[in-house]
Amino acid sequence: MTDVDVAVVGGGMAGLATAYELQRRGASFVLIEAAPRPGGVVRTERVDGFTLDAGPDSLLVQKPAALELCRELGLEDRLLSTLEPRTAYVLRGRLRPIPEGSVLGIPTAVAPWVSSRLLSPAGRLRLAADLVLPRGDGADESVGSFFRRRFGREAVEYIAEGLRVLGAVPTKQRVVVERFFDESGGMQMVVHAPFGAGINRAWGMALRKQICRAFDFELQAAATDDGISLALGPGTSFPLQDVFQYVTARRAENVVTQAVLQAPLFGTRWRWDASRALALLRHTGGRRVPAPIQRMRSDDLRAAVFPAQVACQDNAPPGDIDVPDHPLVFETLRDCLTEALDVAGLQSVLADIESGAIETYAKDTPQPSAFSHQILNAMPYAFLDDAPLEERRARAVTLRRALPEDSRDLGALSPEAIARAEQGAWPVIRDAEELHDALLTLSVLPLGELSRCEGVATAEQLRGWF
Repeated sequence: MTDVDVAVVGGGMAGLATAYELQRRGASFVLIEAAPRPGGVVRTERVDGFTLDAGPDSLLVQKPAALELCRELGLEDRLLSTLEPRTAYVLRGRLRPIPEGSVLGIPTAVAPWVSSRLLSPAGRLRLAADLVLPRGDGADESVGSFFRRRFGREAVEYIAEGLRVLGAVPTKQRVVVERFFDESGGMQMVVHAPFGAGINRAWGMALRKQICRAFDFELQAAATDDGISLALGPGTSFPLQDVFQYVTARRAENVVTQAVLQAPLFGTRWRWDASRALALLRHTGGRRVPAPIQRMRSDDLRAAVFPAQVACQDNAPPGDIDVPDHPLVFETLRDCLTEALDVAGLQSVLADIESGAIETYAKDTPQPSAFSHQILNAMPYAFLDDAPLEERRARAVTLRRALPEDSRDLGALSPEAIARAEQGAWPVIRDAEELHDALLTLSVLPLGELSRCEGVATAEQLRGWF
């Protein structure tokens, strides 16, 4: 092999650009690439008569450097313009037309994007807010600096702390599950899924039902707009990644239905529907029926119409509860599955997880992440079972009141605090009797340690008491 000035390792875009610049300057070099072809991830393939580009497939003509390079390489006649109107994107199973005035997906006009269904209402509001937020000065800026300027320092620190513990940030395209121990010896599992309360409540009830069937253990669960909390017992152990397989899109509706039948939600919705159907009277003889009496009559009506739902567990047959063909039962289940819960949305989310459209990530953590604090301290309206607030196992988790500047200092002890604790634990000696009590506790009192008591008794007094 002849001597060369430079060895370029890697034939990707950076390696090829370096080799081209060396060639222009007349330097001798050798390009080393392990793959059978150069280019890295950039390649063009023909599939069923269509030309597909993999990797970076476009450049901006507003920045002439890339266009000049294509001219020098003789590729200008092979460039294709993207100015032709694109038809639509496939979004949530439907074709959504690209708003007019878009260049590579970047909006150049406000009105088409406001009226487009490509964005949700919340997305449109956030898009409009960008018009009033302060602009940058155009200089190079790190990602952390950009987010700190746009969202504030606290938001950046909150995300950074959660990312440090979990290793990932939950989004609508990534569901993150973490599991950690609580003070009772059990474990808490938190599913970070920002899909809204309707979907999360349905998913939480389904997970609670499936885990109960698998381990014969009733779980406490809660669900909010941003996640699901499940209190696992000491004997409830399983590979954490398996939680995504407990409920499938095909069986989600049946599992949620069985979970609803044994949840407090069903009794509440039953009472509402029975009152609207005039099966329960709110007024009798010109007087209002007290609420406790209405609840009792509602339970009696439910036992007559749907006895399997209130049957004694000792006499209940194994397996699913058969739902009777009754209009009140049908209306109650419909309200539970479509108003209080969002079973259709849950099926869509589970289908995306099974197809890989939504990424899943699971991790056992030594401490709860910052993202889990809100769901662990959820209010009673988020509970999916009838356990009261004071008996929630999630309250047995020790949470920090604030985020430290460096989370690695969480286990560090302050030397001043240690000194104060030692001083507080040292016995106070003011007379011979207290000296006697101190000796009974300490057994041995070195003479050199007598100086600790000089604030109360002098060294001469202590020696005299001996």
